[in-house]
Formats: sequence, C-alpha cells, structure tokens
Amino acid sequence: MSISSIRLMAAPILVLALVAAYTGFTTFAQDLAFTNAQTELSFWGRDNYQPEPKTIKHTGQAIQALLQSAPRHPEYRGLQASYAAWLSYWSENMDERAGFNSQAVQSQYIALQSRPAHRHSWTKMVEYADHASTGEAIRQQAQARLAALQPNEI
Repeated sequence: MSISSIRLMAAPILVLALVAAYTGFTTFAQDLAFTNAQTELSFWGRDNYQPEPKTIKHTGQAIQALLQSAPRHPEYRGLQASYAAWLSYWSENMDERAGFNSQAVQSQYIALQSRPAHRHSWTKMVEYADHASTGEAIRQQAQARLAALQPNEI
C-alpha cells in the first residue's frame, strides 16, 4: 500500500474525528449552560434569595441561547417556562405578569408535546395554568392528563 493511498484513507477518518470532536464539544457546552441556568433557577425563591437584575438577565439570555440551538428541546422549554413564571412572580405590573404567565404556559405546552407522559411536566403545567388568566382549559386538560398517568393500584 502506498503512502498516497494511506493518506487518502486517513482523510475521511480525520474528518469524522473532527466532526465528532466538534459535536462533543458543542454538546458539552450546551449541557454546561443548561446546568448553570437550571441551578440558578433552582435557588430562586429559596431562603428569601432573589437574584440580582444582571443575574436574571444573564439567565434569560442563557436560556434563549439554548433555545436557538434546539427550539423544541423539552428541558430548555421547561427552563423557559420556569423563568417566565419567576418573572411573573416578581413583576408588579399586572399586564406584564399576565404576559409572563401566558409565556410560561406556552413554553410548558411545547415541552409537553415531545414527552406527553412526563408527569412532572403536567404538574408544572397545572401550576402555571393556575396563574394564567386564560389557563382554565389547559389546567383542566393537565389535571385530566395527570389523572390518566396515575399508576394503577393492584
């Protein structure tokens, strides 16, 4: 086998290795950004913790960046719903609060489309719909779905 044929065979392998490395790095970076945003949101409201405005803004930007890479990712949509619910909770403007509540319901609904049997997501939907002015129908749907997902007792 000549050196040129070895190089010819090595080129596709090198390209595949580079693509795999890029994909792995991108996935790692997205997972890290997701974990950071999820961890930050998990502290909101605990022991009277309220984040600084710049932290709130940075968390929202991180969630938006994640959604740009994967707009229908259920975990990213769930984060967006939680973020909107917190913005609503802290808002003193009733119109703004209603908009955030509506966004929370919409984001959670998109998350549920890709995993319709995820009980925790339906529980969150009930919570978000309780606060949305137009959420009664979706709240009833979510409660019915939760009831259908209850484990059967033997």
